[in-house]
Amino acid sequence: MNQAAIPPASSPATQQLIDLCLEVSGGNMGVYPQLEGAAQERLAEMNTISERFFAEVEEQPEEFQKDLSQETEYIERLYDVYGEALDTILQYKANPKPEALHEAAMKLSYASIHLTLGMTAFENKVLSRGSHDLPLVNLFANLGEAVCKGSTTQEAWLVVCKQYKGSYQGAIDEIDKSQAKADKGIPERRAALEQLVACLGRLEAFTKGTSTARLEEEIRTLARAHAELNQAIAAFNEAEVDKPTSSRAINTVLKAGQLVIEGKMGREMLRGLCQVQLGEIQKAIAQVKLASNTPTHSATVMEEGAKIMSAMEGIEEALETLVAYSEVTDGKAEVAKEAMQNLEDSTLELEAANNSIQDFNERYGKIVCPSCSTLNVPSNRMCSQCNRQLPQLTGSEEFGGSSSQMEFSDSEDLGAPVMTDVMKRLFDACEGFQSEKVSAAELLAMCDALDGEVAHARSTISRLRLPPIPPDAPEDQIKDAQEVSEVIMGGIGLMEQGIEDCEFGIAKIRSGVLTESNEDLREGQQFYFQGCQYIWQVRRLQEQFQNYIDTHMPDKEPEPDADLA
Repeated sequence: MNQAAIPPASSPATQQLIDLCLEVSGGNMGVYPQLEGAAQERLAEMNTISERFFAEVEEQPEEFQKDLSQETEYIERLYDVYGEALDTILQYKANPKPEALHEAAMKLSYASIHLTLGMTAFENKVLSRGSHDLPLVNLFANLGEAVCKGSTTQEAWLVVCKQYKGSYQGAIDEIDKSQAKADKGIPERRAALEQLVACLGRLEAFTKGTSTARLEEEIRTLARAHAELNQAIAAFNEAEVDKPTSSRAINTVLKAGQLVIEGKMGREMLRGLCQVQLGEIQKAIAQVKLASNTPTHSATVMEEGAKIMSAMEGIEEALETLVAYSEVTDGKAEVAKEAMQNLEDSTLELEAANNSIQDFNERYGKIVCPSCSTLNVPSNRMCSQCNRQLPQLTGSEEFGGSSSQMEFSDSEDLGAPVMTDVMKRLFDACEGFQSEKVSAAELLAMCDALDGEVAHARSTISRLRLPPIPPDAPEDQIKDAQEVSEVIMGGIGLMEQGIEDCEFGIAKIRSGVLTESNEDLREGQQFYFQGCQYIWQVRRLQEQFQNYIDTHMPDKEPEPDADLA
């Protein structure tokens, strides 16, 4: 190894030690006494400096120590490394290993360089503490106060002012060259930067004796300009991720992908963004798959749910492709562009499917006014639009009603939601439980009673059967019977689906009561409502069944168990 392999130290004293270490490790043992003496002197100096530094830190308030604990611990580790190198030098006579001395030289270089950086970071953070929200404003306020009092040099103050002034002027130059200089937030950003450059130009002229009032005025200007700069940047960033989809996270990935393709951003940033979104979409896919195990309660939900799953899988595949692209240096831009287009398309498909589900849910559980088609909340007796009376469905034997209550809605639209008195009492009780007007015991008792009614309805289905067709019946009668049979069997399947939804809904409501979960209560009401809609539609099948009997078997009495409603 040679001296060129070790970076130069940040101080002449440390560099002298490094040079002597390399000379001795190279075989010139005659200079070791000089190295030993320099190491002893340096060790004494280091102990004095470090002890004073840590003593001053310990004298500060606990909040100060906690705020700067990371910087303090870093400096402490560097002093330890420096001390280890000095110990190795002082022990070299007893254990003369050239490689150990060379390693000591390397440690001295490393510790020297990073101690300077660590101390600078520590001092900047100390100066950045203050009453202003922005650390940079506190830095100028504290350093400027030191200049005015003469406790720091004019040169140090000028270095800081010129450094930030040059940075802000460079940002202005970049804006002027940019094709996006008219985009949202950019003109405001440039105006704020111009204020900062002008303010720093005035601050450069501050010297010992400058009044505190002038300093405070410029610091306020500095703070105001920085706040306007941050607002402009936020407006620009917000506009950048508002398109092309409604997902800002996906838009951020798309923007990052474009910047990577243009060579303006490192691939590791794109990979990180994609991995975060990949984790989120995979969790969402798992949740949708889990939800798909529950009974399907709507053709709309089933159809749009399939679209949601397909779109999510498309997003997952596109993100995986972008992750793979970002993990190699020779990934083809065409692959990334295709994946980004697929990501955008799949996200838009997901949005469309979600919107359809949302529209469905907005109609879900509401009563349609036969007069003006307005959707009304279940508690309404009169239409909120035309003030006409709304149809009410008052129940069935399977769900707590009596035969005298078999009064169905006049609406001929089987797709229009209807509400029974039994359902309304249940939903009112759920609402009362949430507002602490109905006790848990009362609502659970209602759920128990409904469970009994649902169980009775399920047992009724197993006994439903059509009257037998006489073997010598005419062919057209047999054909009619078969058609009716198909309809009835379809109705039985629909009723089974409705009963499953009701059972699931009651279980969810019970869970919501026991766990005090409003989400479970809400989901339970939705499933129970939809199950009742299916069962209500089966009423039409009973009418068809009775019409068939009246037409083809006028002397045949319907069997008691044939009442589907």
